[in-house]
Amino acid sequence: MAVNYDAQKAHEYYEKRKQLKGRHSTKGFSKSQKEQWAYAQDQLRQEHKAIGQSITAESKSIREQLSAAASQQIESLRTQLKAMSPEQRKAAKERIQGLIGTIRERLGLAKQELTTETKQAREQEKTANEQRIDEAYEHIKGNK
Repeated sequence: MAVNYDAQKAHEYYEKRKQLKGRHSTKGFSKSQKEQWAYAQDQLRQEHKAIGQSITAESKSIREQLSAAASQQIESLRTQLKAMSPEQRKAAKERIQGLIGTIRERLGLAKQELTTETKQAREQEKTANEQRIDEAYEHIKGNK
């Protein structure tokens, strides 16, 4: 089985997908600076994790509230339908089912929007965390 290797395509593939990590060299750091850097990294990692968990918890809470509100509306419509006489029920059944469908559609759209907002919040936090790491590194580097 012959594999055609195209160096140009391989390089383009690499360039499209590379993401430089914010690695910071500790070369030239004193022992105390290395300890400070390790401590700062640990603290920033814990802070980033806590913020990520709060974003997740808030998103989950909002999602549950949306679902509960939709369920309550749907249950209310179903209760109204059950309370009707057979003739009224027959006439109102399609209308109420349409309303229930609309409620479910709105719930789906709200959840999609929430997912998008959550992703944006996570990206903003990621950027902010990288900035905090860079600032901590520069601070420690400057304290020679």
